[in-house]
Amino acid sequence: MAFGKFNYYRSLSPAVDTAFAYPVLAAPADKAIALTQLAVYNITNTAGGEIMFAIIPSSSPNSTQGTYDMSAISFFPIGMANAALSNSTQVQPLVLVGVPTKGPGGTGGQIVIPPAGILVGFPTATANLNGTIEYSAIGYECSIKDDY
Repeated sequence: MAFGKFNYYRSLSPAVDTAFAYPVLAAPADKAIALTQLAVYNITNTAGGEIMFAIIPSSSPNSTQGTYDMSAISFFPIGMANAALSNSTQVQPLVLVGVPTKGPGGTGGQIVIPPAGILVGFPTATANLNGTIEYSAIGYECSIKDDY
């Protein structure tokens, strides 16, 4: 199996209300991104919310702060970090792709972001984020071909 170029992604999300998403990474228009690692952890947030991940089209409207109102756009949910974010750290993150976090949640497999897709994370209805969190991901580019 041939892999495309590998990339490391880090995204710092500011405090956001529930159902407001912040981008983790965006796939280019001509390539998909296959994630081999995806995690989230707390930096200054003290709220005990959980994080949902989704894919949105790159044409989705965003605010001047770079967030997306998930109640106003079409999105495709892909999973939830099923643990309180407030207890996570850089050395004990909530892992969705890779070796999953102990307990419920985590895929252990891959997530593929389609061309021109944006992977976003947002707090579920349990609590707003009142501080900064960080998303991290590793992925490789996948060429799109017409033949299978």
